Amino acid sequence: MILLASERCLPHSVSPRTYRHLSHSVSRCGGLPPPFKCDELQTLRESLHASSREHLSVPAVSFPLHGEKITLLNSPPQFFEALVDGIHGAERRIVLASLYFGRGPDAVHLVELLQHACLTKPNIKIHILMDHLRGTRAGKAGHWRKGKSKYRKYVMKKLKLEKDPPESLYPESTASLLLPLIQEFPQNVKVTFYHTPKLSGLVERIVPQPTNEVVGVQHMKAYVFDDDAIVSGANLEDNYFLNRVDRYAVFRDLPQLSDYFCGLVDTVATFSYNLCKDGALRFNKSEHVHSHGDRSFGAFAAGAMESYTRQYIEKIQNYKSAETGPTDTIAYVTMQLGQVGLRQDEEFTMQMFRELSRQRWHTILTSPYFNVTESYTRAILKHKGRFDVVVAAPRANGFFFSKGLLPKIPVMYSQMLKEFFDRSFAQRAEGRLRVFDWYRNGWTYHGKGLWARKEGTDCPSVVNIGSSNYGRRSVQRDLEVQVTLLTENEQLQKQFGRECRNLTPYLTPVSRETFTQPDYLVPRIWRYVAAILKSYL
Repeated sequence: MILLASERCLPHSVSPRTYRHLSHSVSRCGGLPPPFKCDELQTLRESLHASSREHLSVPAVSFPLHGEKITLLNSPPQFFEALVDGIHGAERRIVLASLYFGRGPDAVHLVELLQHACLTKPNIKIHILMDHLRGTRAGKAGHWRKGKSKYRKYVMKKLKLEKDPPESLYPESTASLLLPLIQEFPQNVKVTFYHTPKLSGLVERIVPQPTNEVVGVQHMKAYVFDDDAIVSGANLEDNYFLNRVDRYAVFRDLPQLSDYFCGLVDTVATFSYNLCKDGALRFNKSEHVHSHGDRSFGAFAAGAMESYTRQYIEKIQNYKSAETGPTDTIAYVTMQLGQVGLRQDEEFTMQMFRELSRQRWHTILTSPYFNVTESYTRAILKHKGRFDVVVAAPRANGFFFSKGLLPKIPVMYSQMLKEFFDRSFAQRAEGRLRVFDWYRNGWTYHGKGLWARKEGTDCPSVVNIGSSNYGRRSVQRDLEVQVTLLTENEQLQKQFGRECRNLTPYLTPVSRETFTQPDYLVPRIWRYVAAILKSYL
């Protein structure tokens, strides 16, 4: 018997009928699931494997795994604690790839842990990859840390401290936060900053911060500690540890997968800037490329990432043949850097959409910044199975309560959602296509990814998790990495089901009337602006 939450406890925005219907779709994991239909999953696996080799410009790296080595985290505090435990427990290597390091007390705690690791483990190697534009953006100079961190005691316990350290100044930027690590532990720590090739010269000097970040950023989120890895969409900033919903998958004791992410970060570092002891950022020059503005940068970057992927596929063939015991999960890792012509993740995602549609899987896609490309839109509207889209409500968008022009960003996303909704209505897709927005008072939404389950089964067995928002910017401008999991492990499937179920109480169906509500109203001028800036959002 499946037990759902009491309807009396539902938020007022979700009707009992809607809750029952959506719960039936994504969270029927209360009891023991029926035997897994491995033939259908196997068909999907074979199709994706074949398409990866035949139709992708760069084949996707795949890893056969045991599902019990994968754990999903359910909250921002769990994510922070996993980072703390990973840094504290690592003995050989730490790799952190993210958009930026925040300047708040909790982000500073992570740097304190990195310093402690270098002091206590002199042979440890740390590589941090951030984005150049975001990572050098300065905050308010001289802004004192206010109050105590929520996680102070947890970090003190790890560092075996008895008293709080004295208050310190917030760093001005990610670069200034990490500079002491380079100065104190140059043999242990490497910090690199990727810079988009589409912003250079006079234009780079003219376009101000933070506007320049719309041109393209390093957006990957992968965190490696020895042979463990966390793949997420969350950055290393205080909000992501407190009240910003995201997704997090922990891969434990998987050296091949961890090696891949370490090598990928090292590859990106070959065409990125190094943070030096004097505080300067110097490009990792090669024979052909001397800066991100060189004409040959795109070809060099694309060639380096493609070469790395192909070499790694050859490298793991021995691992596949030596795997002991039957595996029940396969992980495909795909990357995207549309600015240099690398579109592996987009091609793989489109092939996955086609296969899921052909077999009539029930698919759920979520994005906090809904601005899907034309190819993705067509694939969603033509999907033969049921398809749910989950987006952030305007008030759940992190820019909604910002200052200046930033609150207009949710307005433009509302316009793009309306265009998608009107198009689905015109094509009579509303019977099998549903749209929901997510809102929880005091929280913001940053979850992105995909879940899919075969009709008649209880829990998702196909999941996509990573940094991409499936939008035009993710496809065309940013550097992204995704992991797609196919599993017949029942416990892992239940974790996927719980992940979906956690969203349900905060979902509201989007209808035509939704766009008459104040938060969704878009002034005419901003409709035009949204049309112009669509590829930058």
